[in-house]
Amino acid sequence: MLKKYFKQIFMSGGLVLTGLTANSQVTTFEYTGESETYEVPAGVRLLHMELSGAAGYGNLGYGGTVEAYMEVTPGATLNIFVGGAGTATTGGYNGGGESGFESDFGGGGGASDIRIGGIELTDRIIVAGGGGGSGSNCGLWSAEGGHGGGLIGESACLYSCSDCQYTGAGGSQVAGGIAGPTEHASCSGNSNGTLGNGGSNNIAGYGTGGGGGYYGGGSGCYEGAGGGSSYTHPDAMSVVHT
Repeated sequence: MLKKYFKQIFMSGGLVLTGLTANSQVTTFEYTGESETYEVPAGVRLLHMELSGAAGYGNLGYGGTVEAYMEVTPGATLNIFVGGAGTATTGGYNGGGESGFESDFGGGGGASDIRIGGIELTDRIIVAGGGGGSGSNCGLWSAEGGHGGGLIGESACLYSCSDCQYTGAGGSQVAGGIAGPTEHASCSGNSNGTLGNGGSNNIAGYGTGGGGGYYGGGSGCYEGAGGGSSYTHPDAMSVVHT
């Protein structure tokens, strides 16, 4: 039921860590807009991790969820990044792509992740992708953003109201999502997703931001942007990856 809980309660991301001992210790992190740290408690050598990425602004564009186990060393420090939801004009914290200045075209949601050994994107061991921002090409929020998560984030083409003309694609395990076409004069600012970041289109009023993720989703214009992908390090035992 955790996946439904995250999607209903956390429009921003969420993260739960459980140190597995005789008396399991549960620590919950919610969105604060900055990174936090977690020190593995004494006696804990196996950690249960549950993460949810943040939603893009508008309809749909939910963040993805990841659940995994990983062997850890007591006293080790984990760096925690909980994604923020996209807004009408900005991308969410931790990789959400920026949107244009019109209020009915949304920014992408940020990813939630855990990093060990540093705070760089390359230090991430588990990532829950953020959702893409929605657009209003055929009426208010008629072109929703793609959900974040999975090995490949959703393409906003799934929710297109005009044959996917301007939608962004989801990020994958090897590359950011491809942005919507740039031929239209109002869409010249479209950009592909990159490692950790959704594509932005803050040049045009009608741009939508891609979700952050392992690789971010591509931006859209008039219609929705792509969701960011999720990721689990090979040393972790992934049990849920959506």
